[in-house]
Amino acid sequence: MTIVRRRRDRDRRALGVPPPLLTADPTGSDVAAAQTAASIENVAIALYGRASDLVSVQSLGSPARLTLAALLNGAAQHHADHLTAFNAAATRLGGRAQTAPDPALTSSVVQPALGATTAAQLLQVLAQLELAAETYAAQVVAVSDRQLKNSFAAITGVEAQHAGLLLAAASLLDEAKVASVAFPWEAATLPATAATEGTPSAFLRTDQARPPTEGAAR
Repeated sequence: MTIVRRRRDRDRRALGVPPPLLTADPTGSDVAAAQTAASIENVAIALYGRASDLVSVQSLGSPARLTLAALLNGAAQHHADHLTAFNAAATRLGGRAQTAPDPALTSSVVQPALGATTAAQLLQVLAQLELAAETYAAQVVAVSDRQLKNSFAAITGVEAQHAGLLLAAASLLDEAKVASVAFPWEAATLPATAATEGTPSAFLRTDQARPPTEGAAR
């Protein structure tokens, strides 16, 4: 295994690929990691559940208002599914389900989102919440349980997709292209910046990953 790892690292250096940035503590237990992920999902569910009713969204004209409401409500359902998966892992591994929100994200994300004065600001804050993808990507290599690894890997991609859609929609609202926020998307009406704003990084980093015990049940 050591030889394989060394060969892999050598090949990555030869291709100019930077080493992965892992800020999560790999010594945290799998149960704590699953509970922390569940606590992040609790924040997301609560926030997305209120987002479409906020004045910043309701003040938009149609079809942007309806499109954003569908996007936000769909994301809320995804996060509910993720919560179920993470709590199932926590209990299967001998812990208990985490029903409380992540304390750090509650103060750093929820209040700014509820206080957003425009829909674009709200979407940008929600995209910050979707940096849960970084936490989950870090935990893919940190946890030992294979089933939990698979859950982290699969859900990482979904959160990254959420972030991309939110940032793309926010860029349209910032550029006063409210009419372009509609489904199905009309590619001809979208500015070139929609794609670059939606995918600001070619590779997912993990420098903003939450510590694996931050939201552990206590």
